[in-house]
Amino acid sequence: MEDKAWSKSQIIALILGPVLFGLTLCLLPAGLLTFEARVAVSTVIWMGFWWITVPVSAAVTAFIPILVNAVFNILPMGGIISDYFSEIVVLLLGADLLAIAWQVTGFDRRLSLKALCIIGPSATQQIIIWFVLPALLSTVLPNAVVCMVLTPIAFAMLQYVSHEGSPIRSIILLAIAWGAGVGGVGTPLGGAMNLIAVGSFEELTGREFAYLDWILRLVPFMLLLILVGVLYLLLIKPKNVSLEGSKEYFRGIYQELTPMNRDELLSVVLFGVAMLLAFVRPLFEPWLPGLKPAYIFLLFGMFTFVLPKQ
Repeated sequence: MEDKAWSKSQIIALILGPVLFGLTLCLLPAGLLTFEARVAVSTVIWMGFWWITVPVSAAVTAFIPILVNAVFNILPMGGIISDYFSEIVVLLLGADLLAIAWQVTGFDRRLSLKALCIIGPSATQQIIIWFVLPALLSTVLPNAVVCMVLTPIAFAMLQYVSHEGSPIRSIILLAIAWGAGVGGVGTPLGGAMNLIAVGSFEELTGREFAYLDWILRLVPFMLLLILVGVLYLLLIKPKNVSLEGSKEYFRGIYQELTPMNRDELLSVVLFGVAMLLAFVRPLFEPWLPGLKPAYIFLLFGMFTFVLPKQ
């Protein structure tokens, strides 16, 4: 049950989702698409509308295909349900558990602040760091998580060292958003779309796609995108603007943090070992053929539950 009452707009969106499904199903020409295809298109429109308007949790929206298939019996239900716990989902679950450990222990904020302590007052330096830092973090963390961690830090800093309405504010916030999006290309863990691409490749070729292959092929592309994004932001930045006091601000915030504790260290070690094993898998694949990256991350993600908290 929802812990608060729905607003009028949420109720309207809630009703419009299935209404759009029905309208699409009726209006799509039967001569152009089969009934099964029309149901599939209608389902995508319903889900897309709810994902945009969010009248219910995205997790609830994700179960719409099961409901639709139960009513229309388009495909064997076993095939649909199995996709909800595919190898891709297992990998996302394991990686998210390890990423959550960074959030819970506060290591993600510590890492971000430490990196930001090197920024000088130059607007050029600010833009470069605020673009590159989220790009690097989002290669191993979800893009939304990176933005959630860095945006409040950036906003607090900008309020401290710049006047309201300064154009540098919007440029730095853009750098965070764009950097997080670009960095998602760097590794398969950069986003669910990467894992889907890996899964499709493996299905088409019948062989496993090594994570090291991804790095070798797509990191140069990511670096090119970072370069283009930074150059564009530097071109539109205001001239003769500096953020005096920003380095001192970040150093002061970092010094207020408590010393790194055992839980933070464990969250780093667990993530690092899982990443290392995923990338060197070709070395031990002949002896452990079933220990794919999905199950490596799940294994180390489970450790976050069983290791005692300090």
